[in-house]
Amino acid sequence: MALVNEWIFELFDTSSDEIIARAKQEDEEYYLPKLNEQSATIEQLTSQIDSLKSILKQHNISFG
Repeated sequence: MALVNEWIFELFDTSSDEIIARAKQEDEEYYLPKLNEQSATIEQLTSQIDSLKSILKQHNISFG
């Protein structure tokens, strides 16, 4: 099996380290924007919750 892997690396003129580095970069390029979107959504929801808590407090309504 190791010989097959080495042959494939030679065929594509690459190494396992390069493939791993490329995969990590592609993961970051794919997942980081999604994480940033989720962070923005969480910030919006937190702001909305804080606003609702403030309104409830102004009207002396418990929000336990």
